[in-house]
Amino acid sequence: MNRISLGLLGLIIVLQIANLLKRQPQPVVTNPAPPTIISTTASSSAIQEQLTAIRDELVKLRADQRDLTSVLGLTTASPAPTPTTNLTVDANYPVVNVYDQPFSTATIVGRISPGRAYPYTTLQENWYRIALPDGIAAWVESKYVKPL
Repeated sequence: MNRISLGLLGLIIVLQIANLLKRQPQPVVTNPAPPTIISTTASSSAIQEQLTAIRDELVKLRADQRDLTSVLGLTTASPAPTPTTNLTVDANYPVVNVYDQPFSTATIVGRISPGRAYPYTTLQENWYRIALPDGIAAWVESKYVKPL
């Protein structure tokens, strides 16, 4: 699923939940005691109906996306991996941080330098998942490395 479809799906779900919450009866508090949640069979069945409607809408959206994808000749599959399986640090960077997750605010788990080949297994967005010499898997931003 592309990001736009996921965004639209998320918006539909949020709107359905908001609509459901508006329909729920609000408990009336007549004393300063802590509020209690009143549960009734009717509200439980209404919730179940809304969840079923949301699920049905999700199934319909996925089917619509598949139809549009086939008509337009688009693909949602990841591109085929490149035959290159090793990379090295660009000589313009003497030392590059590597992280435990594919984003720059993640925990730094090591540093790599030019002159050594690092095998990679995944290219996700602008991040490579590499294997460090000690066997630890780490992520490095693609702008700091080049395929061998």
